[in-house]
Amino acid sequence: MRDNATAAAALAHRLPGKWIGMAVLANTFRHPSIVAKAALGVAGRDPDVFKLAAQLSCGTTAVERPGALAIGTAFVRAGAGHVILGLPATAAPDGLALIAHVVAEPMVEAAR
Repeated sequence: MRDNATAAAALAHRLPGKWIGMAVLANTFRHPSIVAKAALGVAGRDPDVFKLAAQLSCGTTAVERPGALAIGTAFVRAGAGHVILGLPATAAPDGLALIAHVVAEPMVEAAR
């Protein structure tokens, strides 16, 4: 997986204004971030404008939410500029407020 993440991150400098998608685990997230920022610097672009986004599922049960919080917090601490919290459509609309309260708010606080 690291080879694929490294290759995708290294392409980022060649696609100005484009999104690069790569799937990585929270414990390997920092690696592609470092590679992408280095590639931007070599290409003469400002590496600080590059933001990595993380996406994770918050699940549908109370058992899944602490895991989502832990993963989301790990992504933020690893440098994610954006975290997209996935919520199954069947859990809306009540699930949205629940995810905000149980995952998003504590994730922001833990990452400070």
